[in-house]
Amino acid sequence: MKYVDNLHVPDLSQSWLTQYKRFRMGRLKHQYWLTNRKSSTEFIIDPYDHFILQNLNAGPTTIFGSAGYYLEEVVPDLYVVEMHPVVKTFYPKAIIVCDRGDIKNHVPKSANFIVTNNRGDHWMKDVKELNNNIKSYVDCLQPNGLLFYSFRDTQMLPLNRLVIDIEEYYRLWAVGLQEQFGLVLCWSDINFKKQIANKQGIYPSHENPDTTNGNLKFIFCLQGSKTINT
Repeated sequence: MKYVDNLHVPDLSQSWLTQYKRFRMGRLKHQYWLTNRKSSTEFIIDPYDHFILQNLNAGPTTIFGSAGYYLEEVVPDLYVVEMHPVVKTFYPKAIIVCDRGDIKNHVPKSANFIVTNNRGDHWMKDVKELNNNIKSYVDCLQPNGLLFYSFRDTQMLPLNRLVIDIEEYYRLWAVGLQEQFGLVLCWSDINFKKQIANKQGIYPSHENPDTTNGNLKFIFCLQGSKTINT
């Protein structure tokens, strides 16, 4: 057995290609943008994004950390905010911020704020840390504005699923945002894949029903209510 005496981790390359690959790995919808650019007659849209479009309020829409630029042709008055400067090299309209708390300084009070499975919102240490992000999004909303928020539970809080009812945990979290931020839960889809063994007694390896958008989806209304078209 050999022991490692010294481990050298080189600095991440700052080249455009490295930064682009780093961004694209966490933005599956970037492929939609690449595909749609090649056609003037056909537009590909994710089913969940289509659902969002059916429920948008009239007014400015801000999309954060979700490759929202691919929706530019179908969402009027769109503001795309990202934390990776490389985005501005291929989408010059992008607003780049270093901190979520700065978003409100670059966009108008929004009728809609969308965060779809943003990797930057994953691996939170606890609910309090997650709620700090939520507050930054709420700061960008106008009264009765909608927050569309989704993520993957498998990349979130270090919860012991053997002793915690995970569905109830996230339901109570969502309902509790009304007291903290005035966010009224209007709709939710908490979807945990039910594992069924095959004839050999082997369970499937796919753990998430929606890797692209997340299996936990919520729509909140700030200080109001909204009937959601399903």
